[in-house]
Amino acid sequence: MTLVLPPGPLGPPGPAQYDWLFHFTGRPVGLAATPSLPGNIRDLHPAARLDNILWEERLRGFPPFSRPPVTSPMLSFAESPLPHVQWLIGQRQWPSWALVVSRQHIYDLGGGPALHARTPLYNTLSDEQRAWAVRLETNSISRSDWLHEREWRLPVPPDQPWLDLSPYPRPTPAAAVLLGDPNWQPSTRLAPFRTGRFFNGETGEEVAGDHPNAHPYMEQRWALPRIWPGLLKLYYNPQTGEIVPLAG
Repeated sequence: MTLVLPPGPLGPPGPAQYDWLFHFTGRPVGLAATPSLPGNIRDLHPAARLDNILWEERLRGFPPFSRPPVTSPMLSFAESPLPHVQWLIGQRQWPSWALVVSRQHIYDLGGGPALHARTPLYNTLSDEQRAWAVRLETNSISRSDWLHEREWRLPVPPDQPWLDLSPYPRPTPAAAVLLGDPNWQPSTRLAPFRTGRFFNGETGEEVAGDHPNAHPYMEQRWALPRIWPGLLKLYYNPQTGEIVPLAG
C-alpha cells in the first residue's frame, strides 16, 4: 500500500518489520478483553468501535492486562508486515477492522515495542514497567506466549488517556483503516459547520469576520467524520486472504 511516511530517525524496516502499526478494534473470538475496558466499548462490534474512533477523533487507552493489575493507560498496536497481518486475521481469527498509524509517529510520542519478559524478570518489574510488559512463559500448566502479536505500546496521560486524531491544527496521525467489508463507511451524524457569517459575541448582531468580538455562525449538517476522506481504505478479502486497497 502507498502511504506517505513522516520524517524521523527510526531506521528503515527489515522484512520482518513494518513502518505502519495496526490498532485492531476487536479481539479474536474466545480471547478475553482487557479487564479495564468498559463494557459499553467491549460489547461493540469492531466496526462500531472504529466508527466511534473516527467520530471522536480519539484513540482511547486503558491499563493493559497485568498480574497484579496496573493503572497506567496504554495504547496497543501491532507492528506487522502485511503478510503477517493477513496471517493474524486468517489463522488467528483477528477481526479485520483496524486503524493504521505510522510507527515513527508513535515512537515520537514515546511509544515502543512491548517487553516480553520471562516470569523471574516480570516479577521484579515496577508497576510502571509492567504497563509495558507481557509475561512470556509456557509450561504444562499455563501458556503465556503473545509474541505473534508483535505489539507496540504507547503510554497516554491518565487525565487525557487518548491519542488525538484531530486533523487540526496538525494533520491527523491516522493514515489508513483496515475494513472487513468493502462497502462499509462510517455513520453519518449531525456535525457543526461554519457558514461564513459572524456575530458579535457581546450583542448578538451580525458583524464582519475581522470584528474583535466576532464568533462564527455554525449550522448542523449530516456528515461523515472529518478524517474519513483522507484515509487510505484497505480491505481484507477472506476469499483470497489478501489485503487490498479500495478505490476512492
